[in-house]
Amino acid sequence: MLIARPEVAVPGVYSNRGITMLGEENPLTSLAALSRKKQLAFALLVFERLLPSLIAFSKDTGFDNSCCLQARDAAWDALQNGVDGALIRSSNEACLKNAPDTEDFSHELTSSALKAVLAVSDILEFALDGPTDRIAHVSTLARDSVD
Repeated sequence: MLIARPEVAVPGVYSNRGITMLGEENPLTSLAALSRKKQLAFALLVFERLLPSLIAFSKDTGFDNSCCLQARDAAWDALQNGVDGALIRSSNEACLKNAPDTEDFSHELTSSALKAVLAVSDILEFALDGPTDRIAHVSTLARDSVD
């Protein structure tokens, strides 16, 4: 939505070159206001939105998504019980090693499946004391997966 009065400052509204757009605030600013635990929970919930495409891709192509599901479980466990660094690192390595290569698959959900793997990797990196921009990237991956 465009507003023609850029001289009026409104909280939650981003102004860019005289054009103000609602809902375009910097995601890092919004996320930084949350505790790390809430940021992790937010990212996990966003990942759950990406999961159906990964599962459908796996069913259609035979792609093994088990490492991604195990990584998700490790992240949920980190949220509930604290971070097990060794488990998080090994889960992340396995996920990235097994990520679907867009040149090896021609399935329409290949890109979405890759975004899901990258999202869970960002979540695991964040759980290991990564920066908030990892969580913002998860949100970007989810937004970009909407076609």
